Amino acid sequence: MDFVKTLVICCVCLLFSCVVTEQKQPTSRIILDQRQPTSQSPPDQSRPTSRRPLEVVSTTKSDARLALVIGNGAYKNSPLRNPPNDACVMGRTLRELGFAVIQKRNLNHQQMWEAIDAFGMRLMNRGGTGLFYYAGHGIQHNGKNYLIPVNAGIQKENALEQKAVCADMVLSKMRSSRNWANLMILDACWENPLASHFQKSEKGLAPMNSPAGTVIAHAASPGEAVSQGPGEYGLYTSQLIRHVKIPGLGVTDMLDKVREGVKRLSSGAQIPWESVNLKAQFCFMPPRDKPLRQPGRKKVVVDQLVIKDRPSKQRPAKPVESPKDRMSQPESEKPSYPIVKGRRTAPKPPHGRRDEMPPSRRKPGKNRASMPSGEWRESVTGIAFVYVKGGCYEMGCGPWTGNCGDDERPVHRVCVDDFYMGRHEVTVGQYMRFAKETGRHPEWMEKGSKYHIRTGSDDYYGRLGNALTSENHPVVGVSWNDAAMFAQWLSRKIGRTIHLPTEAEWECACRSGGKPERYSGGINLDGLARYSVNSGGPGPVGGKNPNGLGIWDMSGNVWEWCQDIYSPDAYAMHPSANPVHASGGFERVNRGGSWYDAPARVRCANRRGNSPDTRENYIGFRVSMTP
Repeated sequence: MDFVKTLVICCVCLLFSCVVTEQKQPTSRIILDQRQPTSQSPPDQSRPTSRRPLEVVSTTKSDARLALVIGNGAYKNSPLRNPPNDACVMGRTLRELGFAVIQKRNLNHQQMWEAIDAFGMRLMNRGGTGLFYYAGHGIQHNGKNYLIPVNAGIQKENALEQKAVCADMVLSKMRSSRNWANLMILDACWENPLASHFQKSEKGLAPMNSPAGTVIAHAASPGEAVSQGPGEYGLYTSQLIRHVKIPGLGVTDMLDKVREGVKRLSSGAQIPWESVNLKAQFCFMPPRDKPLRQPGRKKVVVDQLVIKDRPSKQRPAKPVESPKDRMSQPESEKPSYPIVKGRRTAPKPPHGRRDEMPPSRRKPGKNRASMPSGEWRESVTGIAFVYVKGGCYEMGCGPWTGNCGDDERPVHRVCVDDFYMGRHEVTVGQYMRFAKETGRHPEWMEKGSKYHIRTGSDDYYGRLGNALTSENHPVVGVSWNDAAMFAQWLSRKIGRTIHLPTEAEWECACRSGGKPERYSGGINLDGLARYSVNSGGPGPVGGKNPNGLGIWDMSGNVWEWCQDIYSPDAYAMHPSANPVHASGGFERVNRGGSWYDAPARVRCANRRGNSPDTRENYIGFRVSMTP
């Protein structure tokens, strides 16, 4: 009996011991899903403590990490073996690290420009990380670095600007985004393939200053060239892909390791160079105990704690002030006609049947504030926008126009969605708000320019007098690049999509909603436009009569940049719905003619192309807006 009691006591003690041991074991880590906050902050690189919620180092959301990877090697003269392979392995590595990757190989000049332009547009308003990687020939000239397309064919120094891609241009597109971190990696310090064509040949690349929030990395020191790697990949890129995957390694430490590796393997012949200007550390691969966040969710790892799902806290929306109060008005309650000069007038439909109007670009069921019909004025620069009802019309030079050019044919039916068009061309006063904040001045105000209105040696712009500097005159001396950056800047300021109009949008608005008009508003040219016969320079916006939509100066005054790439046969390739010609050339479209042009050039159908960096005293722009 005593034996049985002893056995029972032992069993009870053993069971109690097991229970206590189990209670001492920590619970498994719980991943708590919360809504992603509306604004992103730079990743925190501090080490987590055992009782502290771990913060996410990086994200895999496709639009938060975006990279453009280019590898050029198929040059007719001085071909390179490594760069196309480098681009492939770099693109694959970045995808593994959560980047959405635009990967290109062996691009000509036009293709490089198109890829960089598309990259810049996708970067806008992302708020995450942008990365530009280039492997191929690159040279420096007069302190600037140029990336060489495979078809460059550069025979003279003065052709470099037109036939190569300036690295500063790529950097400016990245700076115009709202990214908290931008990285430019150039494995482009090969021997200068154009040395025989230059009076002064410089080896390698020139040093570049990193703007705030930017990392610039070169495969070799300034002024030094690199040779092709002995294997499948270049020496620099092979070190990059090795160290970029180390968990928890910040970008500065990663570049230090890359530099030491390249220096060691090249026996000191090649030493990479970088310029870092980050407010917070960036990490390609988070520490092993910090999982990558999945798209649309924030993952927080909590130790020894089980928390039930709870709704995320959101800040109350700020009250919307007039005139944006109208933006919350339901679509069904809005008038379906524009308001012109304080009167509600039912518009005539565009040329073509209203029932053929294409569907809206907006996703069905998306609950967002609607823009009012009629006029809407943004509060940053004061630009007034006129609502243009979408529809179908005959685009091109028809019998109502006369004097058709070859690039204005064939007449073809296009349909556009609703959009807003600037009532006037962008004025000097409106552009200067942008220039003051960004430093991107028109040519006549650029420091050191021979065309500077006060210090320049050439009076090309100065001859316009008050027409150049008056706040209510259209700004001139701005390139397509300048105009596109203005639109991106204003988009960020007001939280709406501002852009240069497409040709289809521009012509629809010019012809008062697609009507068969020769000039913008009819045939009375002197009453509608400033052109060569009645003016000696640009006039104040709104100085002539408006067209049927209440839009001024779409014929004459100044040429206006459009979004499309110019091609003489673009119309033959237009789709019917919302056409935008985005290939087949390098030049960008100008429309509308100017104060300098004859009547034939200020027709609504007239079109021409110019290099996107062209600046003239008769070229300006207006902007449009997506509802």
